[in-house]
Amino acid sequence: MITTLNLKLTEQEYEAIDFSRIETIPSSSPLNLIHISNDFETHSEKHLFIDTQERMGFSSNYNGMEIPKNTNVGLPDEAGDNVELDELIDTLPDFFKAIGNLFTSKDEKMIALNAGVVLTGATMPLVEINYSNQINYPALMLAVIFPPASGKGVVSPIKRIAKKVDQHLTKEANQCNQTYRQELDQYHAAVKKGQACLMPLKPLTPNLLCPGNITTAKLTDQLSNNGSDNMLIICETEADAFGLSATGGYSNGNSTILRQAFHFESVGQARMTDDGSKSADTPKMGVILAGTSDQYKNLFKENENGLFSRFLIVYGEGTPKWRDVKPCSDCPSIDHQIELLADRYYDLWTSLNKRKIEVRFSDQQWKEINLLGEEKFNHTYQFTAQETVSLALRHCNMIVRFAAILTVLRAEQDKITKVILYCSDQDFSSTLWLIKKSLACSLNYFKSLPKKVNSRDGEVKTLFFNHLPQDFITQTYLTIGKTLNISERSISRHIESFVKTGALFKVQKGHYSKTQVGKDAAVTVCPQ
Repeated sequence: MITTLNLKLTEQEYEAIDFSRIETIPSSSPLNLIHISNDFETHSEKHLFIDTQERMGFSSNYNGMEIPKNTNVGLPDEAGDNVELDELIDTLPDFFKAIGNLFTSKDEKMIALNAGVVLTGATMPLVEINYSNQINYPALMLAVIFPPASGKGVVSPIKRIAKKVDQHLTKEANQCNQTYRQELDQYHAAVKKGQACLMPLKPLTPNLLCPGNITTAKLTDQLSNNGSDNMLIICETEADAFGLSATGGYSNGNSTILRQAFHFESVGQARMTDDGSKSADTPKMGVILAGTSDQYKNLFKENENGLFSRFLIVYGEGTPKWRDVKPCSDCPSIDHQIELLADRYYDLWTSLNKRKIEVRFSDQQWKEINLLGEEKFNHTYQFTAQETVSLALRHCNMIVRFAAILTVLRAEQDKITKVILYCSDQDFSSTLWLIKKSLACSLNYFKSLPKKVNSRDGEVKTLFFNHLPQDFITQTYLTIGKTLNISERSISRHIESFVKTGALFKVQKGHYSKTQVGKDAAVTVCPQ
């Protein structure tokens, strides 16, 4: 079982440790178990986090100690995580490396990188990925959730990277509409003269960027204009802008469109207008939103709504620290760098927009996706809330979409023009790292959503499971359950559920043993 133990050490003890040689810590050592966590390793003054059980020689039993009720998921350590993120950025295709290095803080880098990947997916609407025998496309949705003045504003310059493509499409749309109006005037003039002629068809006018302040009818209309050959991006630096024109039934309509578009399901609408009905058979839509937790209330209305599970999440509390605002005399301004990236983005769009490419994955990579999916599925189902299972399911789907974008950019950089591309292990590993961060943040933020479904049952099950020894009998789990104030009926229901999902193995009647799957699932994903 992989665990992390937060251990208090004196400064003298901390300095004396040779981290490369740690194998065991004697039981006589004056250490206090603070909480149990997983998935990251950090070192800070007077605190030590160590992320493997084998390295520490600790038992997976917790000696009856409670997991703190305020344990968070999804908020990794600042210093150690920043180093790891910088190393990851250095391995990415040059375009994403340039985006990630625009900023200095960990939070800004993480936001910019995720937003840049989502935005770049729009340059390749015809790229296909076969996931679970269904064709997917590199369309992703991202929600950045941070307090005021904490770095989420980097979404604004990232959005400007796409402006030249958007201006190009807007200019083409204006020219088409002008031609259409002229033909329509000619048609009406001919009708007045009694001449037989065909009424001109209104041209399709695809756009790249779409404002978040939009009605359901207009959003459906724009997706219809874009068709299946063009991806639409909604990018807003104030998340509540997405709901300004969409309250009541219209708000529900926009939520429905987002949920359908994530799976590329047909979106349609009929209104009593001259245009009649509108539909998009295979809508391809990316979303980038940034805002405070309060700004998402109109979008993520409850923890049972499946919309939240369709978003990559970058969530944090920010670092309240004044930053030196004096300009660097020999550093290029961010505005200048964005202009250069906008030129490169336009070139990417020109090259990739009409190219049909299939991205494939190795057997080992599919195995890793399945292993991650099974682990997180069991964790969310057993120990969080059943409604969070969709977070695990859809994040695994996002892995292939995210990795496909890196793969195509890598091929474009290396001037590879094959119609079938295989994801490299490096790009797959980078994707996996980022998706795991998003999933951890999603599980953490899920707890703050309005509770139509209560996740308390999952917390109780986690506590109960972690108190159970490796091997035990019926009387043992009954005693532990009663100690935790769990009713006998609930105790039996939990044990039955653990056995059914493979968290426990029933050795024989009245005798049980924890499985590795169960122990991995019961570990909190990524504590603060």
